Amino acid sequence: MGLLSITVLAPMLAALTLLFIPSRSRAVVRIVSLSGALTSLVGALCVAWRYDLVAGGIQLREPAHTLPHDGRRLGAGQVLSRACPYAATLWQEA
Repeated sequence: MGLLSITVLAPMLAALTLLFIPSRSRAVVRIVSLSGALTSLVGALCVAWRYDLVAGGIQLREPAHTLPHDGRRLGAGQVLSRACPYAATLWQEA
């Protein structure tokens, strides 16, 4: 799991965890909420720190396994262009 995935999934995991915590446990609710938010914040700061302004464009890609048994990978741009053919003209995969 890469940095982008952790940055996006941390608040969602915290929200799912909050579903199982009773509302009367205010301290636990606050700790779980804060941990999800801080993990996402630190991840976003790391992403911003790693971004190369000179190079520009799309950086820090995380390809997803579409068919793990044959090892092929599908990037976000390819998923978008298959979902909407017009998107192929908007999103260019390098």
